Amino acid sequence: MENTSDKTRKYAQTTGYSLLLMALLAGYVFGYAIPKLYNFNNLQLNQSNVSSHLYNFMMLGIIMIMLLDFVVAITLYKYFKNDNNKLALWAGFLRIIYSILFCIAIFYLFQNRNELNTAVYIKNYDLFQRYWSIGLIFFGFHLLLVGILMKGHESIPAFLWLLMLMVGPTYVVIHLLKTFLPHLTNLIDILNRIFGFPMALAEIGLAVWLLVKGGKVIAIGNPNTIDKSEQFWNRVAKRTTNPSQKPNDKTLKILDSLQKHLQPNDHVMDFACGSGIISAEIAKNVNSIHGIDISSQMIEIANNRKIEQNLNNVTFSRATLFDENIQIASFDVIMAFNILHYLEDKAIFMKRINELLKPNGIFISSTIYAKQKKTILFYFFTLVNKLKIMPKINFYSSKELENNILKGNFKMIESYDISTMPERFIVVRKN
Repeated sequence: MENTSDKTRKYAQTTGYSLLLMALLAGYVFGYAIPKLYNFNNLQLNQSNVSSHLYNFMMLGIIMIMLLDFVVAITLYKYFKNDNNKLALWAGFLRIIYSILFCIAIFYLFQNRNELNTAVYIKNYDLFQRYWSIGLIFFGFHLLLVGILMKGHESIPAFLWLLMLMVGPTYVVIHLLKTFLPHLTNLIDILNRIFGFPMALAEIGLAVWLLVKGGKVIAIGNPNTIDKSEQFWNRVAKRTTNPSQKPNDKTLKILDSLQKHLQPNDHVMDFACGSGIISAEIAKNVNSIHGIDISSQMIEIANNRKIEQNLNNVTFSRATLFDENIQIASFDVIMAFNILHYLEDKAIFMKRINELLKPNGIFISSTIYAKQKKTILFYFFTLVNKLKIMPKINFYSSKELENNILKGNFKMIESYDISTMPERFIVVRKN
């Protein structure tokens, strides 16, 4: 079964290739074919050429653009729906309305294929422009919503979503003027000259980003990060070789807070399980536990702990959250302690966690965060980040941390400070 990250990557690629192909087709159709066929300074010659290969290629290009618009409406919705399903649905709906109006516009352009009456020929072209312009008003609102979705999708660069938020309203204004105040031709021409390039660049920029980055899983920073992170945690594991190690005071607080959220029949995942202390301590309270970690040394210690304590309902394996062997909707509870602050693209991880949980499943996290008033700890870890002596810690306020989790399609159960580090204990339920 294909997991969410694979599907999201395919939606990103499909959208990206579709947008780039549309840009190429639009360059040919609207930059070359239409100006050549609809040169009203020499209309009689143009009418004699409307059955030519140029006309046929122009219509083929327009029809392909229309079909690709429907594809993009669907794939963009699929890509962004986990960020904000309602907003993504509206964005897709508006693009479909635009595509339908574009279909109507094409119908009038098609009527000119064998039209020799000059007045009708011009009227059909004007109707094509009018319906297309009305459609582009809806298209502008579509781009505005896409810009908002891009802004909420934390891995998209700010300049791209700012560009989209600018050109969306620009489309609306220009085509409202063309539709209802067509006599303001000078103003419309000025706006097109000023914003023509940004309007073309917005979707092309999104297309390139989707092809290069969209839907890719970024573990902690760069292609070599998992290896470097494993090396770091393996070094940490060497100082934690005792499988009989007992929980410290903070871990005891976490264990105490966990109890009320666990049921005897629960199947639990311990994401970034480390040496397996928490998994071992709660094993007697649940049906089964599967602990995963990228550190082979940590997993070795965890397995030794399992053997020493004779834990028959616990398994540990070196794996990432996106391991294809992990079955979808197979866990009642997923725990992630002291890991979220190491993840750069939390949105992708939260989507994956949501995917692995059963309906109404619970996600439990305990994560350090940055208070509004900077602490000594904040400045210490800022220095550590600059020195690059351990995996990068990403600082978020408690509210930002909660929002990043809730974006994965969860609803809040509880959230409170569990230590003075500061560290936030958060429990959410899958929607």
